[in-house]
Amino acid sequence: MTKNQYNAISENLFSKLKNVNILHSPFIIAFSGVPGCGKTSLAKILEEKYKAVRINNDFIREIIRKRKLTNSEEKDEQLLQDYNHHLIENYPFKNKLIILDKSMDRRYKQFIKLFKSKNLRYFIIRLNIPDIRTALKLLGKREKITNQVKNSMERWFREYNDCCSNLKADIVFDFDSINLDKLFSEFNKELKKR
Repeated sequence: MTKNQYNAISENLFSKLKNVNILHSPFIIAFSGVPGCGKTSLAKILEEKYKAVRINNDFIREIIRKRKLTNSEEKDEQLLQDYNHHLIENYPFKNKLIILDKSMDRRYKQFIKLFKSKNLRYFIIRLNIPDIRTALKLLGKREKITNQVKNSMERWFREYNDCCSNLKADIVFDFDSINLDKLFSEFNKELKKR
């Protein structure tokens, strides 16, 4: 991917980010879960409570598509993934408490390797959905379900299950029973560790 593509994304993204000038130590909040499980809703709550910088993958994807930065959906997705890594490697803001409002299931090995190489502490929140049918129903409440989404859901569940088998989350909730008090308590404990 080119520097011009990264710059085009950053130009649009950076003006939308909140809390960038609040001083926080480096820490990443990351999610594991299929589309529709509530990652963005929870990320917004954490962004507000902790004055973190929330980096929303759907917004970055929208920038890539609107600016026509590539010539195919496959290349859009590759640019999106590459930009996430680029942003973490070249993060320019004072506030280093970052919420990755995306699922890290597909590339969890690369993300963990990156976090460790940058000496970043991280907290992984896993959100469970019991099956594809439930996930599609939840996702359908907020967006039109295309054939591509239906076909991708099986892959997303495979990636999610692989991540679950190989990467321990710091906290796990079922999508319909998220306990915010428990989440805040566990995250506060991790923040206090040095």
